[in-house]
Amino acid sequence: MKKIKSYTKFNEGFDKISSYLQSILNRGGKFASDVWQATKVEGEETKIALNILSKMLKGDDVTEKEKKFLKEQSKDLARILPLVAISGIPIPIPITPLLVMLGKKYGFDFLPRDHRDILKNECELPQSIVEEIKELPETGMGYHVVNLLLKSGRILNDRTVINSSKLILHPDEVIDVNEIEGLVS
Repeated sequence: MKKIKSYTKFNEGFDKISSYLQSILNRGGKFASDVWQATKVEGEETKIALNILSKMLKGDDVTEKEKKFLKEQSKDLARILPLVAISGIPIPIPITPLLVMLGKKYGFDFLPRDHRDILKNECELPQSIVEEIKELPETGMGYHVVNLLLKSGRILNDRTVINSSKLILHPDEVIDVNEIEGLVS
């Protein structure tokens, strides 16, 4: 009987260690997932920033929003450089997670931020257009893709409208919503 009790105690201790190690793995997996998501977003933002920089170098007009986006993205890239440099050092200790945790503790964030909202450009549609859009079947969950006719005769093709009322514009596009005459089939 004594051996059975000691086996049970050993098993309980092993279960505690096992659950502790599992919680560490779960946190590590979440951290890795967060870093992967941030890396994907950062890649998209870097492409956008390069396009803006290319426009500037060509002498094309660049909006204030695009300039602000480029500035914020440049800060992110500078923030990431220490992590990239350290990741090249062949040390078996996972330095990157330690740096991120220490940075958060002392108020410095090594991880990039999402700046795509800077380029977001949207406007509220007039109520008459909202009512027309509400009558249409949704293209997807909570949005419509429509063609809008302007009073000038110009047609805005394949435009996304969120919740029947919010028109998503291109980053540098400016439209007076009073110039929208109606929907085009």
